[in-house]
Amino acid sequence: MDAGNTLAAVLCYICAGNVDRTVEIWSRSLANEREGRSYAELLQDLMEKTLVLALATGNKKFSASLCKLFESYAEILASQGLLTTAMKYLKVLDSGGLSPELSILRDRISLSAEPETNTAASGNIQPQSTVPYNQVSFFLVSNCL
Repeated sequence: MDAGNTLAAVLCYICAGNVDRTVEIWSRSLANEREGRSYAELLQDLMEKTLVLALATGNKKFSASLCKLFESYAEILASQGLLTTAMKYLKVLDSGGLSPELSILRDRISLSAEPETNTAASGNIQPQSTVPYNQVSFFLVSNCL
């Protein structure tokens, strides 16, 4: 990384299973590669890669900055009405060392998702009007979590 070879550094961190450091480098490079895409799209791409890497390494101990990233994405999902998916992302985090804000968010989403479960059981499912990610991403997230 000090020599300026970001790609080689990312590969080394991936092989070492260092999710925090890898995501930190990916986050820096995303800020430079905006290319007219929204923050939600960039965050979604980053979260997909992060989730796959975390599940592949079995690492559930994340730094505070990575927990904040999961929190931001879960908030976006919850604001779009995707409470179940938001909760799945929050469950990836180890519940032992959660910040108070993250614990509150998890509790709020959990309580809000309960009526959604009862509605789905009764067959009164309302279609989502806006979805922050495409169907391939949904398939990936649903099957990984």
